[in-house]
Amino acid sequence: CQGYGIWQKKSRLRADLVGQPPEVIVEARARGETVSEPVHSPIVAFTGDSRIEVVEREEVIRTAKLLVMEVSFLDEKVSVAACRDKGHIHLDEVIERAALFENEHILFTHLSARYSQEEAGRILDEKLPPVLKERVTLLPRSSPDHS
Repeated sequence: CQGYGIWQKKSRLRADLVGQPPEVIVEARARGETVSEPVHSPIVAFTGDSRIEVVEREEVIRTAKLLVMEVSFLDEKVSVAACRDKGHIHLDEVIERAALFENEHILFTHLSARYSQEEAGRILDEKLPPVLKERVTLLPRSSPDHS
């Protein structure tokens, strides 16, 4: 699959200086020491068409604040096996791995045209465990442009 990630770079106090009195940090700085260290945090991760193993394999997918992930099929209209054969993710596979997702927000995209927006919302509401339900949003389908 092809995916993308966006990281935020911040600085934080060096681990060995955390909890030290301010004088110790001032003295270290006066000696010319660098008192901070860079930290890279994943902000957004996006999976293209993929299989669920990408969640298991790539830490950025599990830890980005916002995960944008294709979930094409939601129920028995297409089996997990058939979904995998097409190179897509099935909702049942996500549910089986619910504990892996540390993301604050998860946006499901690439929903099959087999589902109306309303039907998809109902299925998600019925099937998602609470640990995911509070963080998952289904990308609304855009209306055709009639201009």
